[in-house]
Amino acid sequence: MAGSGFTDEDRLSLIAQLRRFEGPPPDFWPLFLKAACELIGASRATLVFRISQPTEDGQGVMDRWRALASHPKGGAQIPDVGLLDRALAEGLAREDIRLAFSVGGEDTGSGVVVLEGTEDMIALPAGALADLLSVLPQNWQAEREVQVLKKRLKGLAGALDLALIVGGQQKFTAAAFAACNELAARFGCDRVSLGWQDDSVLRLRAMSQADKFDSRSSLVRQAETAMEETYDQDEILVFPVQDNPDAIVREHEEYARQAAVRHLCSVPIRARKKPQGVWLLERSSSPFNEEELSLLRVMADQAGPRLADMRQRDRAWPVRVWHGLKEKASGILGPKHTGPKLLGAAAALLILFLLVGRLPYSVEAPATVRSGHVVFVTAPFDGFIDEVFYEVGDTVAEDTTLVTFDTRELLVQQAAELANLNRYNKEVESARAKNALSDMRVAEAQAEQAKAVLDRTQFHLDQAVIKAPIDGVIVEGDLRKRLGAPFSQGDVLFQQARLDELYVQIEVPENEIHEVLDRTEARMLFAAQPDVTYPLAIQRVQPAGNSTPSGVVFQMRAISNEDVPDWWRPGMSGTVRIKAGWRNAGWILTHRTTDWLRKQLWW
Repeated sequence: MAGSGFTDEDRLSLIAQLRRFEGPPPDFWPLFLKAACELIGASRATLVFRISQPTEDGQGVMDRWRALASHPKGGAQIPDVGLLDRALAEGLAREDIRLAFSVGGEDTGSGVVVLEGTEDMIALPAGALADLLSVLPQNWQAEREVQVLKKRLKGLAGALDLALIVGGQQKFTAAAFAACNELAARFGCDRVSLGWQDDSVLRLRAMSQADKFDSRSSLVRQAETAMEETYDQDEILVFPVQDNPDAIVREHEEYARQAAVRHLCSVPIRARKKPQGVWLLERSSSPFNEEELSLLRVMADQAGPRLADMRQRDRAWPVRVWHGLKEKASGILGPKHTGPKLLGAAAALLILFLLVGRLPYSVEAPATVRSGHVVFVTAPFDGFIDEVFYEVGDTVAEDTTLVTFDTRELLVQQAAELANLNRYNKEVESARAKNALSDMRVAEAQAEQAKAVLDRTQFHLDQAVIKAPIDGVIVEGDLRKRLGAPFSQGDVLFQQARLDELYVQIEVPENEIHEVLDRTEARMLFAAQPDVTYPLAIQRVQPAGNSTPSGVVFQMRAISNEDVPDWWRPGMSGTVRIKAGWRNAGWILTHRTTDWLRKQLWW
């Protein structure tokens, strides 16, 4: 009997072992096949995948089956393709002494496990066990992905925790000590030190679990030298060297010898696009792995700007001003900066013009051509298009047939419901003759239901021919490419519009509407013809704003001051500029930024 040597507890234990497997896929599949044989009592298990490969002429794709693993190893043969296809389609298939079940797919195709044994093996409960086994690979893969996500989230949480700890301090020294203590606790370090560069000199500023330290001791000086080694190379250094043979860690080696520590890791702390300090982590228990190095890099990037800001703020204000002036002056002074000096006069003249000059100002807004009379023609019921008589751009008169729907299914349904109605009527008469009142009531209700369905089918048949509701041009609905395609009730088939009632709809942002409320002149530039502008007369402004993905807008309606060209069509878009008078040149250039700052800084 299949799996007769196993109790339910043994089966559950083996399944749980598979779900908890933490190795790579090449190690999982042999274990899975072995477990399948033991659980079901099969003599052989083979894993095959359907792989799509290009044909020899390169013109097409051919599906081929390939055996990837087997238990016992060796002698794996691909079973009958029909059995494999049925297993993929149905999830579980049987043939003679073979039992096949799908195990989902991977990047190369879809997988099937084929078990060979006795006739008893393919009967239940072996089939039920196969159903259970078929989902184990998917559960295992999902569990692996969950574990990866957990590790990533844990790392991000650690970086966020450090940022919160540093951000919660008001002084640089307190933040430096808090950061060192947090890193020591999180990474199991014996000691974590922080060095910071001030006035081109890097000095040790904080050390974990130590409020004070002797800055003149030889060990502290050697730690600073090791930090400078990292600062100069501007990359994470690990001692002993692991994957970067070009890294220079001579000072790290000397510090490790003096401090009697086995493993070192130094991380540059960057801010303002350059290194500002260095973390030096010491640990004797184990070397630093790649995951920890990546997390340390993220933590340094998160904490660096905050530490730099606090260090700058903790200085006396004359020192802050002096360093700020030095940074500014270093960019423009010296013999190599003659160009910026010459451009200074031009910049001054430009600033003067921006302050006192005036220019005509226009509010720019997107606009769309609309028709005053638009009708949507929709699908009357779920079905397929049979014939299409018109396409986009055609002018159609009212009551002209636009499209017809396929009625073959409706006719079949009508005949079936008519037969049902006749049958139910006969059942009513038969029940009445037998004086079976309850059966007669049931048959009458069924007859009424069949009559309702028949009436609905007839209603849909009457609606299968769709006609134009108005005189106008078809502006949307190219259905010739969708002949035979399914449509649902309410799907838009055509959009028909009149061309004698065209207007321009302008959408003015709410932050500009006050500039043009009383304006009546505008110009439009079409995206389809950018070399010509058309004068417009604004008729009215919608009093209420509309919410759009880009913000709240107010719609303005405008008409052309000239005869509307024949090529204008509903849906054409462009840009409209509404004249708003003369304004200061600097205000035109900066008013949007100024408004944004006011909204951010008001109280």
